[in-house]
Amino acid sequence: MKNIILKMLLLVIALLCVKSVQAQQPLKIGDEFSVDLKMTKTYQKFKKTAQQSADNKPQLVFKKEFYSKNSSYIKLYFENFDLAPGDYVQITGMTSKERIIYGGKGKIVDSQMTMISDFWSQVLFDDKVEVTLYSFGKAKNHNGFEITKVAYGYSEERIMKELNATSAQNKSICASDNKEQIICYQGTEMFEKAKAVCRLLVGGTSLCTGWLLGSEGHLMTNNHCIGSASSAQNTDFMFNYQNQNCSGSSPASSDVVASSSSLIKTNSGLDYTLVKLPVNPTNTYGYLSLSPVVASPGDRIYIPQHPGGRRKEISVRTDSDPTPGGFSRVYQSTLSGGRQLTYYADTEGGSSGSPVIDYNSNLVVAIHNTGGCPNGSNGRSDSLISAIGGDMPNNGVGGQTNQGKVTLYQHCNYGGYTVGLSEGNYTLSQLQSLGARDNDISSLKVQSGYEITIYENNNFNGRSYTFSGDDACLVNENFNDIVTSVQVRSVNKATVYQDCNYGGYAVGLPAGNYTLNQLQARGIRDNDISSLRVESGYEIVIYENDNFSGRSYTFSSDDTCLVNESFNDIVTSIRLRPRSTNSFSTLLQAEDYTAMSGIQTEPTTDTGGGLNVGWTDTGDWLSYSGISFPSSGSYLLEYRVASTSNTSSISSDLNAGATILGSLSIPNTGGWQNWQTVSQIVNIPSGTHDFGIFIQSTGVNINWIRITKTEDITVEQSMAEQIAIDPDQPVEIDKYSELKVYPNPTENVLYFNTNLSNARLTIVDAQLGLIARKKVGNNGVDVSDLPSGLYTIIIEKDGKKMIKRFVKE
Repeated sequence: MKNIILKMLLLVIALLCVKSVQAQQPLKIGDEFSVDLKMTKTYQKFKKTAQQSADNKPQLVFKKEFYSKNSSYIKLYFENFDLAPGDYVQITGMTSKERIIYGGKGKIVDSQMTMISDFWSQVLFDDKVEVTLYSFGKAKNHNGFEITKVAYGYSEERIMKELNATSAQNKSICASDNKEQIICYQGTEMFEKAKAVCRLLVGGTSLCTGWLLGSEGHLMTNNHCIGSASSAQNTDFMFNYQNQNCSGSSPASSDVVASSSSLIKTNSGLDYTLVKLPVNPTNTYGYLSLSPVVASPGDRIYIPQHPGGRRKEISVRTDSDPTPGGFSRVYQSTLSGGRQLTYYADTEGGSSGSPVIDYNSNLVVAIHNTGGCPNGSNGRSDSLISAIGGDMPNNGVGGQTNQGKVTLYQHCNYGGYTVGLSEGNYTLSQLQSLGARDNDISSLKVQSGYEITIYENNNFNGRSYTFSGDDACLVNENFNDIVTSVQVRSVNKATVYQDCNYGGYAVGLPAGNYTLNQLQARGIRDNDISSLRVESGYEIVIYENDNFSGRSYTFSSDDTCLVNESFNDIVTSIRLRPRSTNSFSTLLQAEDYTAMSGIQTEPTTDTGGGLNVGWTDTGDWLSYSGISFPSSGSYLLEYRVASTSNTSSISSDLNAGATILGSLSIPNTGGWQNWQTVSQIVNIPSGTHDFGIFIQSTGVNINWIRITKTEDITVEQSMAEQIAIDPDQPVEIDKYSELKVYPNPTENVLYFNTNLSNARLTIVDAQLGLIARKKVGNNGVDVSDLPSGLYTIIIEKDGKKMIKRFVKE
């Protein structure tokens, strides 16, 4: 009898161990296959011909496709990667057209530019990729590379089929599956906090969830997801992997922020790993903080996650909760071995590493790692804080409260329950779903840059009151215990940042005009802005000088680095205003063509990196399909170019040459990677067109093309851009047929051969910046105060505009 009992006990223990092992594994979402591809001999033997050497271009050495029908992604594993300077491997998604480039010793894994030679490539969401090797033929002792594995991702249908076939999956769903698409909670603090949660693809086929901890670019997940430095260096971090509607039928554009990280700390007992990304995405996606307050049974929680590897979902409710509303809640909290926190909240395979977040404080109380319903965590927040210790990033630990943009309080003087609200509109039912009761709010706090309007009745009706700051007691406004619906909105329509890529200090601006003094009063220093964000429906005009003078540029969308517009650390005054309904601007990366002839690409050293189009010859062309122009009229075409030729030129057209837009001469920039922006104004009819570029005369590299409706450009810039149509000939609009300027070049005074009294003159320099407005005296204009250089003079008289160029000696 004792033996039977002992055997039964051992069997139970074994089953529990198996269950634990099954629970603490990353979700498998693909298959790996061995590949035997060695490029050492081919690479080292390759030599360029005499003609190829004269071209000074790397040549194609090798090309191979990897294909698996209907696979959701492809990754390749490289070993012994070692290329000579200037040589590179390019991996191209044949449908997505996305390109990944590796050179030198292989993959860069951190901000110190550390490289590893054995690595998984960045994920490409495609079922077919092409690998190409380009070389200058000077490999010498460089090894080349080997491809030893390929990973093909499962479809979502296959993942769900395999999940549904496992009992562990069913045990992670507490009764019915109550998880929802994260977009269903847009406008709540839960939605805002969930932005910091991302999808991890570890190695070739393992899937987990992770989240940004603190404000320095650190990320948390489970030890059983990333348990080593090598795993950390070979993980893709995908943010904004979610749907755009509650039905889950409209995928949003995801963002692979990084394909590597550095291991900071890990612990198998608490099942957590802390890594550091090579970039800091917290300005875009925010971050989470650990709670110093231990969660208690009955506390309400929510879990944003990537269950089954799907687009982001959230567990807010569960039918296992007996209380009204049926919310996800903590079941047990203990410091005993194993699971320290258990809860009724639906999860699945792939949810490993998700943050368990306290509903009231919006702080992380545990890191999810096991199913079983109640599901659980081996790492409660107090244990994690202690274990991370001195490696805790800034803002990694929060306070006892973490408010939204606006926080509502039950009682005066900020007492009773609290409800945090993000920007959005909240009816009575929406407020109740967040825990607020009808006619029960007595005080509120409002973050700087936001305002709240409270309404007496539902659906934003009845008496209302707007606050742009805190109010300790709504009795003062005769609104105590009367609030039924509210609207929260940002008063800021743009944000300017100190550094490129939205780094450094950030200052929000409402619509209006800002001189230097007004900017400084808001904490913005002179000549210190490098990137900006603009709300939809608004545009920001930045000026080089105070009081809205000097060179200017208009933006109606975000810009990651003002270096691209030669405006980095130059901004001195700003206008921020509603945007015209006909506004239009689009940026085309030159290498993202949909069709071409004779075109090759290469890595660029221009700001932003990536590829540029190069080695162009006369007759080559590129085409970009499906560009929608909102209205007929004038459009500014800007080209980012580099050249060593004095005779290079290009032309642009629509629909395979059916409409010729114009030609443009390309300046000699002094080097194939010395970049300048040149431009022209053309007339384009409304509608959807294929935009094309034709190489009229050989010798130009192109990094990007920007097309902007001229209504979106300041008047001075719009007129000045006309000079780029042909730099060797003046352009005249409704011209005076005999107008001449002389002497040209000039040292002091520029004269005109016709009467221009009462004319308005504007002078711009070669960088299209407004230099001065001048008056005509004695049929001439004094330019002695101008520095030497090339200028354009714009003359307006009798309703006509004329543009001439002159040289100041």
